[in-house]
Amino acid sequence: VEPSQAVVARIDSAMGLAIESQQQVAIDPVNSSGEYERQLVQLGLRTFAAVPIVVDGSPVGTLNLSWTRESAVDDDVREALDTLAAHLAVAIKNTRLFSELESALAQLQVTQERLVQAGKLEALGELAAGVAHDFNNVLGAILGRAQLLKSCLRDDSLCKNVEVIERAALDGAATVRRIQEFSRHRSDTEYQGVDIADVVREAVEYTQPRWLDRASRDGIHIDVQVECGETPRTWGNPQQLREVLTNLINNACDAMPGGGRLWITSGRCGGGAYVEVSDTGVGMSAEVRSRIFDPFFTTKGSRGSGLGLSVSYGIIQQHNGTIVVTSEEGVGTVFRLELPAVEERQAEPAPPDRAAPASRSAGARILVIDDEQAIREVLADILATAEHGVVVAEDGPVGLERFRSGQFDAVFTDLGMPGMSGFDVAREIKKLDPGMPIGLLTGWGASVDENEMHDAGIDLLVPKPFKFDEVLALVDSALALRRK
Repeated sequence: VEPSQAVVARIDSAMGLAIESQQQVAIDPVNSSGEYERQLVQLGLRTFAAVPIVVDGSPVGTLNLSWTRESAVDDDVREALDTLAAHLAVAIKNTRLFSELESALAQLQVTQERLVQAGKLEALGELAAGVAHDFNNVLGAILGRAQLLKSCLRDDSLCKNVEVIERAALDGAATVRRIQEFSRHRSDTEYQGVDIADVVREAVEYTQPRWLDRASRDGIHIDVQVECGETPRTWGNPQQLREVLTNLINNACDAMPGGGRLWITSGRCGGGAYVEVSDTGVGMSAEVRSRIFDPFFTTKGSRGSGLGLSVSYGIIQQHNGTIVVTSEEGVGTVFRLELPAVEERQAEPAPPDRAAPASRSAGARILVIDDEQAIREVLADILATAEHGVVVAEDGPVGLERFRSGQFDAVFTDLGMPGMSGFDVAREIKKLDPGMPIGLLTGWGASVDENEMHDAGIDLLVPKPFKFDEVLALVDSALALRRK
């Protein structure tokens, strides 16, 4: 019988006494002052017994039994109640253990999925880094030669054709940088305190042509609702986070070909901020949901590259956050991003001023070491335009031999060379001449370790493909370091 939903005082009832004493209590409700027992009397009950249910030494509740007649609770009944309470305690404990086991298994599955996803991106990142390095060498030669030609040509029509080659090479370099984002172990992107609500509003505004203009043109309506609650600032790159939200919003629009509703909400969660992008679209099957973060997997056919969500996943990982998706076919999809709150950080000291001098340096002797013939030749030709004397070497040992036999004002060495890396070359040169400025040529982008650069004595970083003016400016900076 359940006479009331009110909370019963522990000592003001037979149940409270049973829990306090951890022993069975039987009473006559008529002679009791407890509120709960008075309600039992109103229901016509005349005998009441409470048996504590004890799990691992702690009472979790009581087993209650009532009679409509006044009678003593004999030993057989007491024993039966104690036995039943013991069985209930075992059942409750097993239920708890099962629930904990089920929760642990679910968490293990989530962790396993994240590890598998991280492993896929790791493998793709290593592949992408190697491909990007080789492409940057090719693009470096193309871009360098195009800019050399451009600096020499006076015919406008020829310059226009060379500029097309230059733009194509620069676009290729941008594509390579995007491929390199798959590795995501290190990035040269600057981070700052970010207001997530601002990023949400900017992403919504940026995607308006997709969910408003284009949808209206196609005769459909997408109702966009934005609710930005109070959120802590997070540490990250607003452009990258905006890219993630833009991709999620566009995907949501694609998932609602007949129109629907799109919610974007943000707020505080635990020790950070969250953003949810929800739609009433077609949803996803469990199989599709398990693969959406895989690189090159797409459900859009030829309209999709399969890169958007995998890049978004990498961006959120780089921000030490999580991205989780829930979806049901015919109902819709929810993407939830969680990002840690910003930590108090001391302002980093400004890097030393290495700006190029007002007047261009000339007449310096420069050693260029690179195993790619096209790269060392184009770099030598670029330096020659500023009347620098250039000596080239095809690998580290030859470069060191020529350094020992000559007088140089600066050295530029490739990083990835067979047998002897650019770091090894730099260390040996610094032993011979600690003040020699050394520039590192690399097609690996942001994956170059700054600490290793510092330990090797690298003074300047020259990313491939390099630009004509940037190379000359870096040489001026190197010569300025030499004169200090």
